[in-house]
Amino acid sequence: MESDATAAELAEVDSPLSSPTSVAGLGVLRRRSLFLDKEQSPVLFRSGDLSPRGAREQQRQQRLAAMLLERGKARDALQLVEKALPGRPDDTNWISLRGQCYLKMDSPPAAYACFVSALKLDPKHVDSLMGLAALYNTKEMMQECIDAATKAHNLRPEDKMIREMLAIALMDMGTKLKIAGDMDRCIENYKRALEVCEDYGPACYNLGVVHYELNEKDKALEYYKKAAELQPNYAQAHCNMGVIHKEQSNLELAIQCYEKALVCNPNFQTVHNNLATALSELGTKLKMEGKFDEGVAMYERALGHNPKHVQAVYNLGVAYGESGHLDRAIFMRRQYTATPLHCRSGQIFHRV
Repeated sequence: MESDATAAELAEVDSPLSSPTSVAGLGVLRRRSLFLDKEQSPVLFRSGDLSPRGAREQQRQQRLAAMLLERGKARDALQLVEKALPGRPDDTNWISLRGQCYLKMDSPPAAYACFVSALKLDPKHVDSLMGLAALYNTKEMMQECIDAATKAHNLRPEDKMIREMLAIALMDMGTKLKIAGDMDRCIENYKRALEVCEDYGPACYNLGVVHYELNEKDKALEYYKKAAELQPNYAQAHCNMGVIHKEQSNLELAIQCYEKALVCNPNFQTVHNNLATALSELGTKLKMEGKFDEGVAMYERALGHNPKHVQAVYNLGVAYGESGHLDRAIFMRRQYTATPLHCRSGQIFHRV
């Protein structure tokens, strides 16, 4: 059961260090926490007090309600809102906060009514537009979500959180169109997401996936590179660049990409398998060039990433036989016949 606001929480709502500007996202409205240098007891302002002191206290209570929402205390936040609203029935901030509470409490109809009421009073109320967009997103009403987020973006074009929310909505719409087979409109939505939020790596990544599936591998590679530049720890992007490089017979570049992916995510099993395949093929290439020992080293590295990699097990056994190590060759032959054929030449990841 949710508790009332604690003294510590009440001490986080007044400070010149931050502003009460809302942070919008695909979820409940969040606001920056503010800090006091000492704890104090809750004191609710008189809801109809229009004095400067009353206005300051109103802002403080709104910040407290938003902070409680952020911490998952929606019912506590709603109590604050319900105490404040009777004296200010036309206050769009309080009405929107009530909608955020209902949204967090999984009551979409009540949340929708609040956001619509606030927007009727002020069609340019950004927090209500963002709340409405979040609500539409939970219901997978993507076009309505995009429309609401676009209105908010037009009102606050420099707000990074709004831009990201709109980009996410456009990406989700693009993916929906992709599943339906409408690749042109899918690409259009992904590109628009990138226009709205130029540093949004997942939009580049998804464009890479689409162009790869259209067999436009050079374009795909460009988008994967951009995604990795924007988000250096984007393991999936590095993985998919490796797949393309391998398909283009650039084994050394493929190996470099796979290794970068493993730096980002050491437990990425698909990358371990792909890297084992690339190392095994490079080992064969080196062996054919007369670099026998280097080739064997590549086979051994491959097995370090996947001990049951069929191609590496087989090739290392052949190499042992060619070098006169018949006991080793026999052992690897037995491992080869006992190993299920489960590896692929290169597995690509499709979506964020």
